[in-house]
Amino acid sequence: MKINTTPILNHTVTELAFSGSLPEDFPCGVTVTSSTVTGKIKNAAGYMTLTADISINYTQPCDRCLVDTEYSLEFALSAPVAVVGALEEDDDDYLFVKGDTLDITGRLAEEIYIHLPERHLCHEECRGLCQECGADMNKTDQAECGCTPKKIDAKWEKIKLMLDE
Repeated sequence: MKINTTPILNHTVTELAFSGSLPEDFPCGVTVTSSTVTGKIKNAAGYMTLTADISINYTQPCDRCLVDTEYSLEFALSAPVAVVGALEEDDDDYLFVKGDTLDITGRLAEEIYIHLPERHLCHEECRGLCQECGADMNKTDQAECGCTPKKIDAKWEKIKLMLDE
């Protein structure tokens, strides 16, 4: 997502609002179905900061049963902004304006990765797939898929009994 920063760099405004959305093929590890990005860049005596609110809806396979499920994610982003040449460009805290354009695509992708949950479940009680035939255990039970549950090794039987209590 690129933002034209000419008005704020020319000091015609001290606050520049922006809004947009992410493309469906946005490189963030999930399939984005809809999104909104709204924010502003403030210039306070030469010190610029970007603040944005990001909201995305995305689909991701459930980690247990592999059914595509819709999820949503909302978070805020705040970062200092500098013009290329004012600071060393290897400073990861800053977003850099090149020419008159601020490209926040990379930072948005990083922030989405950071805010994604560790695992995606279609629901908390998801039973996953049958270990023998791969049937979705949320739709069938062990008897319906025709597989017999594996016998537990005797050395683990006591742990199973403790878990069953």
